[in-house]
Amino acid sequence: MRPKILIVTEDGFDPVFGSANLVISRAYSDAVYKAGGLPLIAMDIRTCQEYAELADALLLTGGPVIHPARYGGIVREFSEMAGFSNTRDDMDFTLGRLFLEKGKPVLGIGRGACVINALFGGTVEKKLPELPKISTDGLSGSLTGLLGGNVTFSRQYSWGIGKIGDGLEPGAVSPEGIVDAVVYPGHPVWGVVWHPERELDGIPADERLFAALVKEAAK
Repeated sequence: MRPKILIVTEDGFDPVFGSANLVISRAYSDAVYKAGGLPLIAMDIRTCQEYAELADALLLTGGPVIHPARYGGIVREFSEMAGFSNTRDDMDFTLGRLFLEKGKPVLGIGRGACVINALFGGTVEKKLPELPKISTDGLSGSLTGLLGGNVTFSRQYSWGIGKIGDGLEPGAVSPEGIVDAVVYPGHPVWGVVWHPERELDGIPADERLFAALVKEAAK
C-alpha cells in the first residue's frame, strides 16, 4: 500500500448550481502520486481527527493569505479583508496541529509554509519588499540534505514568512535576507514558499520534497 498523503483543498463556488465547491490543483496530487504516495483529499473539517488517524502525512497547499487573527495580528484596513477564508484557515490549522501532535510528516507549500510557521507561534509578513521574480536562495538545515546548497524558484506571493516560530529554523534565505522556508530540526516538517509541484517561469517542477515526504510517511 502506498503511504497515504492527505492534501488540503481550496474553497470554491459553482455559479451554475450556486453551491460551494472544493478545488485543488491537479499538480499536487500528481506530484504525490509520482513520488509513490496515495493522494487523499481533506473535504470535511468535522472529520479532521479521523483524517489524522488515517493518513500518514499532510500536505498543506498554496492559497489565500491567512487571517491575522491566526497569528496574533489585527486587520487595520477594510481593504485587507479581501481574500480571507475562515473555513480554509480552520481546516489548515486544525489538521496541521493534529499531525504535528502525532509526530507525522508535514510539508507546507506557499501559504502552507506560513501555516506551519504560525502554528509554532510565528507570523506572516503581509507585504514583502520589492523582490526579484526569480530568486536563488541559500539553503540550510534539513533542506540542504534534500535539495543541495541552494534553490532557484519563481516567487508567486507578495507576502510570506514573518517572525519565525519557536523551535523552527530558516531553511532558505534570499540574497535580500528574506526567509523563504522553515524547517523543524529533527522532524520531517518543512515549509517552503515556492511551488515545486509545477513548472513556473521556465523553472521545472521539483519532485524531491514530495519524495522526502512520502519516504518519511512510509516509516
